[in-house]
Amino acid sequence: MSELMSNLILMIESKREQFTDVDQIIANYFVAHQEVRDINGLATKLAVSPSSITRFSHKIGLSNYKELVFLYKEYLGSLNRKVSRISSDVVDSYRAIAQRTSDRYDEQTVQLFCERIFKNRIIFFWGLGFNSFVGLDFEFRFARFGKIVQHFSDQQSISLNANFLKKGDTLLISSISAKDKSILKSIETAKARGAHILLITANHESAYLPYCDGVMYTASFSPEESLGNISPQVPALIDLDIIYSKYINIHQHDLSQWAKSENILKNWRKS
Repeated sequence: MSELMSNLILMIESKREQFTDVDQIIANYFVAHQEVRDINGLATKLAVSPSSITRFSHKIGLSNYKELVFLYKEYLGSLNRKVSRISSDVVDSYRAIAQRTSDRYDEQTVQLFCERIFKNRIIFFWGLGFNSFVGLDFEFRFARFGKIVQHFSDQQSISLNANFLKKGDTLLISSISAKDKSILKSIETAKARGAHILLITANHESAYLPYCDGVMYTASFSPEESLGNISPQVPALIDLDIIYSKYINIHQHDLSQWAKSENILKNWRKS
């Protein structure tokens, strides 16, 4: 049984927005860690019907109330887990994401990303929400090679940037879902103006794909990871590590500039 299925509270909270008022009453009972009751006892306690409790069970993805009670007991029993076990779960999740990233590795695509980054001194980066953190990391890393990274993290500035791109410009987009229609419109504009577009995404069916010169498919989240146990930008940051490492490997002649940058950073940290 997956972590999501064994943690009833995660299951409940992931469906909160779909609940009726009666559902909310039932959900709050379990979230508050109240005692285990049979369906009739719970119905009496909450002043709801047994059929409402059954519908609630279905709504959170279970077959019946008996299954809900089983998972609730499992959840209550897990509350006293040692912190070390929780730590192991998080580390296991990171390890699984890293393995999925390795399975998706494509040498030709990584090489293409590196060459496009190399060809331009100015790189444009688009990333909304958590993807904007990837942009900040990208900017910091490649500044060491003398690259100027212009980072855009909201729809309005992205739209403006799209209209000022020129033929031959390199645009890197990080979007795990790659579904935002306003970004798609900006991508269409950027492509029409002759920009070279690189995309990091987990969506193999994105409408962005036909406009991209290169696509690096990052690891997608499992259901339990998508609920917030792992920071959403982690898969894209792993891909960025791969691109950066490959860039260093290919462009050995740039290492003198990199070394100078590292010395500047070391002196700055000491001051």
